[in-house]
Amino acid sequence: MKQKYSLFCFALAALLTTTCSDDNYINDDIPSRLVVEGWIASGQYPVVMVTTTLQPSMETNKVSSLSGHILHWARVAIDDGEREVVLTGMRNNNYLPPYIYTTTDIRGEPGRTYRLTVKQEEYYAEAMTTIPEPVTIDNIEQRKISNDEKLRNLFVNFSNPQDSEHYYGIFYKCGTDAEQFTMSALGIFQVNPEKKRVSHACTKMSTIKEGKDISSFFSVGDTVCLRLATMDRVSYDFWTGYQSSMSQSGNFFVPYTQNIHSNISGGYGYWCGYGISDKWVIVE
Repeated sequence: MKQKYSLFCFALAALLTTTCSDDNYINDDIPSRLVVEGWIASGQYPVVMVTTTLQPSMETNKVSSLSGHILHWARVAIDDGEREVVLTGMRNNNYLPPYIYTTTDIRGEPGRTYRLTVKQEEYYAEAMTTIPEPVTIDNIEQRKISNDEKLRNLFVNFSNPQDSEHYYGIFYKCGTDAEQFTMSALGIFQVNPEKKRVSHACTKMSTIKEGKDISSFFSVGDTVCLRLATMDRVSYDFWTGYQSSMSQSGNFFVPYTQNIHSNISGGYGYWCGYGISDKWVIVE
């Protein structure tokens, strides 16, 4: 999921475990922990990124200096209940961090449960996820922005199955060469079975690569792939926690002070299964 959106700086979760007695004190004795960011989507190959947490610092560091926290020689394996497949590590500049573990020996299947294990020297982590049935996108609606003729707001429209509660995430990527999806701002939501039709906005979110000076809307001429991802409750809990952190951490009056829920045992991060429906659109 998500393609999900890489949380390389999610490694900063170490900050949540740091105790400071004053503004100038940093505890340098906190041991580093494993950070796992991984997903497996219906019909697609798995992607896993493995890093370690960062020590809090009073100094400003460049993103390039974080490369030393990438683990290049971990044993990353997925068990689908019938067999275990070991993933291969490789450099891929289309992701951040630019190093992933993947394989062509296994594809995600709806209804199946996948166990992930990650091991390197003293580090060990594991997690479980299940891929729900995907829900198809009916259409993408484009709405004009009243004060700018060159910007559009995109809405994902779909029919909600009436069997039970469903957990959804909306992700996007811009350009036909892009591989990594980004989570839509406020794009994680729950829908009750009584609701038959859903229309949800896909709003751009600033990333490390793009910086903060970007519009929340899409520009005329953009080629965009929107993804509707169904997920299990465990994955939903992680993404809602991350979503709340992103939306509230900059609010002085409503600070977000709770740890983000993680389904990684032995580390931080997420391992998510998604039932996906993708739809490309050219912004007109």
